[in-house]
Parts: sequence; structure tokens; C-alpha cells
Amino acid sequence: MSFGLHSGFQPVDFNESSADRAERLFESARSALPGLAEEQYLRLLVANEYLVRRMAEEGIIYAANFVGRSARDTTAATTAQFTLTLRDADLKATRPLEALAAGLREEDARREVDFVDLTVGRCLAVVQQDTPKPEVNLTGTEHYEPRVSRQFQVIVPLVERSQLAVFGLATECLRDWDDYVAMMADICNSIQWRGSARSSIEDKLAGLL
Repeated sequence: MSFGLHSGFQPVDFNESSADRAERLFESARSALPGLAEEQYLRLLVANEYLVRRMAEEGIIYAANFVGRSARDTTAATTAQFTLTLRDADLKATRPLEALAAGLREEDARREVDFVDLTVGRCLAVVQQDTPKPEVNLTGTEHYEPRVSRQFQVIVPLVERSQLAVFGLATECLRDWDDYVAMMADICNSIQWRGSARSSIEDKLAGLL
């Protein structure tokens, strides 16, 4: 299986130290987004580190960050994280996707779960929103401003391997959500079974799926 990403995505190195990752992202953000307030850069670094740690804990096999300037507020940065996760699953049921969709809805009624037909077959599309408590309080006050993260996932069943390939795009920049939905649609339309010529990003993923 292969897929393509927007050129603005930069792969995440899970073996990189937090300090090196923050320094590299800071320099990249200053170069791509000059003129932002120092607080905006700091928030960007803290949010990115939180998500990298969370991704490592969830067993994600590939991740990439997107950093750009918001189309809706040109004075602000916009960021998102793309992830690919493999999860073991019992896909022996007569209608495994229907069973999975029902289970996801039962776990959290606020989730949006629907079916989508892609080149690789029928998949599940899931949208959910979380309000995680930050590990670092930037203000030092007892009350902090809640951070809200929204994620768009596409779940592709790998029946012969009894696994699910979960493609996800998450962001805290909700003002740019429609742009990220369009970006995720492009990613989904690029997913295909191996056999055709691969792009550079696909070459990097050789052996992962």
C-alpha cells in the first residue's frame, strides 16, 4: 500500500531528542512564518512535543508535521500532524467494517463515523474531537485555556493480515479545519495498493505496509 502527502509535510524522527526537535521546528517555523509573536512560536513547540509523545505511546509507525500560514488569519501559523498506525483486529466477521463502526459509535457517541469508498475498497471515515489537559501550563495560573484537538481518520481494513491501517490528520487550528479536510481528501484519494510507480514519500515507507 502506498500514499502521497502534500510537499509541506516534514517526517517526524521519533529517535530525535526533545531539545533537537524543538530547535529544528523553531528554526523551520521562523523561516517559513516570519513575524509571528514569540508566544505563538512557543505554543507551536509545546503543542508539537505533546503530540509527538502521544504518537510514540500509540505505536504510530509513521508521522509527519505540517506547518504553514493560516489562510483565514495570515498573522497566525497553522499546524497539523499526519500519522499512520497499524492495529491488530479481528476481521473474520461477515461484515467487519459494520461491526467496527458500531463499536466506535458505542465508545463515543460524539464521534462522526461513516463509510467511504476509495480505490483500495470500502473504508471507515471517523472524525472526533478531544480536549486534552496540557502537560505544560504556559501561563503558570491555576486555570488554563482548554486545548481542543480535532482528528480525521480513515481506517483501511487489511483483511489478509488481520490488521487495520489507520490514516489520521489532527490539528488544534480549528479555524483551518475545512482546509485540512480537503488535504485529507487528497491523501485518501492517493491511497492505493502497491504495483504502480512510487513517489519519494512512498519509497520512504517501503516495508512499513
